[in-house]
Amino acid sequence: MSTDATRHRSRAAAAGLTAAILFCLAATPAWAAEPAGWRPVYDLVMRWVNFAILFGLLFHFGRRPLANLLRGEAERHQQQIQAMEGRKAEVLERLAEIQRMRTENEARFDKITEQLVAMGERRREEIIDDARRESELLLAGARRRAAHAVRAAHARLRDDMVDRAVELALARLPREVTAADNDRCLERFYQDIHKVG
Repeated sequence: MSTDATRHRSRAAAAGLTAAILFCLAATPAWAAEPAGWRPVYDLVMRWVNFAILFGLLFHFGRRPLANLLRGEAERHQQQIQAMEGRKAEVLERLAEIQRMRTENEARFDKITEQLVAMGERRREEIIDDARRESELLLAGARRRAAHAVRAAHARLRDDMVDRAVELALARLPREVTAADNDRCLERFYQDIHKVG
């Protein structure tokens, strides 16, 4: 057995003896109240002797069971501490696993976010391109319609001008053209026909 254990046991025994003596002194009646004679001294000495015998018996027979009890409690506490250390290691391992999974999930989330942003950008570009093509088609159609409307307006204007010119000519020609002019035009017309024929 080690010296520390022996010292510890002797200190425990001295502490127990001191506590017992103090208890007995506190339990003894006051000296001033005792009647004179040998009987009170004898009773006091016998109490001390009985106490010493009781203490010796308890110390002799109770030392090993008490030491075994304390040793068993120490071993039980040691096992509980080891079990808790094992659980602590498991919890720390699980926590590290959770943190690793969280890091992986964050990385996966960032990657998915980047992919979604890229898909959104591509889709936005496609929508812009589609809108640009559609607007170009609409503009081309509007230009064609505008050109057609301009041509139609030109044609109407030309027809209106021709009609107006014919009306003006019909109104002025009878006053301006004479019978001789009429004969010259007919003669030129016949000459043109003979040349063609």
